[in-house]
Amino acid sequence: MRCVTNEVHVYDTANWSAGIADKVRLEGVTSVSVSPGANPNLALFVAEKKGAPASVKIHGLATLAVPSGSKTFYKADKIQMKWNKTGTNLLFLTQTEVDKTGKSYYGETNLYLMNSSGQFDCRVTLGPSPPPLPLPLLSDIS
Repeated sequence: MRCVTNEVHVYDTANWSAGIADKVRLEGVTSVSVSPGANPNLALFVAEKKGAPASVKIHGLATLAVPSGSKTFYKADKIQMKWNKTGTNLLFLTQTEVDKTGKSYYGETNLYLMNSSGQFDCRVTLGPSPPPLPLPLLSDIS
């Protein structure tokens, strides 16, 4: 797996000499995460830019052309992504360096949970102290 300008290249580890086996084109993609499990998924992150919302799109490794799930949101310049053990759910923590008023250097932090099939997503309410970075390992989320 390799994230390059506006694309993620996927390689066949059994045949490196063949080069790129497949690719996903996504304008502005800056981060990618591969799920564990028998049928791996890719989560691709695009940061918020010029008023356009940030997004996470999930693609099945076997069906890269069409995302199986997508979530858009604001207040996200950076992301940390963690999959459950089976690769069916993704927990991701988004952050901004500075809040929208430009007054807080602590920025803003949000936590989201998303199903790889695209059937469920939600924002997880954080307490007064957001989780420390990096995110701790997750137990299996069913």
